[in-house]
Amino acid sequence: MKNLILISIVFVFCTSSCKRYYRISDFKQVAQEHEKVAILPFEIYTSGHVPENITPEMVEEIEQKESTTFQSNFFKTVLSSYRRGRKPLPVSFQHYSQTNSLLKENGLSLKGTWNMDPEKLAKILGVDAVLKARVEKEQYFSDGLSAGIDITKNVISIFSDSNPIRNIPNTNKEVVSDYSLVSKDGTVLWAIGYRNTTNWQGWTDQLVSDINRKSTKHFPYRK
Repeated sequence: MKNLILISIVFVFCTSSCKRYYRISDFKQVAQEHEKVAILPFEIYTSGHVPENITPEMVEEIEQKESTTFQSNFFKTVLSSYRRGRKPLPVSFQHYSQTNSLLKENGLSLKGTWNMDPEKLAKILGVDAVLKARVEKEQYFSDGLSAGIDITKNVISIFSDSNPIRNIPNTNKEVVSDYSLVSKDGTVLWAIGYRNTTNWQGWTDQLVSDINRKSTKHFPYRK
């Protein structure tokens, strides 16, 4: 936890930059014995106004869908980035479905993991390190159906000030994304963060990929 606090302080002092980066100086030495890494469900925070006719149950469903959408996309993006670069991965990644199943078996909800110590989660999952991420954004996705949310377009459009989907004015919204790799002993090994704008008229899959792609380019494991 002390390491996480230190990284948070580093990020606070670097907010003037669009990219914030940290890697422990002896990363290669520390990580050489790592075999498996897990990607945790993402912490998702939305500052957009929630209309009165959207129930807490709907908000809960949306948060869970967005959390696992980011999680699964990061898994796929980091693996594909290594394939494109033709560099073998020195570690394996626990499949996100297995990660979430293990969390459920241990009585943990996806959202319940957001405030848990990463080292405790690493031990529960039986991995050497976990990828923990937080995304702060200004609105809900305009095409909730593509994230697997089974509610009508009329309901989704309410989140966009009742404008039709994909016809939303002022769609460039700020997104803050922070990622950290934490070992099973609680040491923060690597961290990166971005503050940028995203066009919310795009489809969810593309928006999520755009947010994750920058960080995966700098993922620290290398042969």
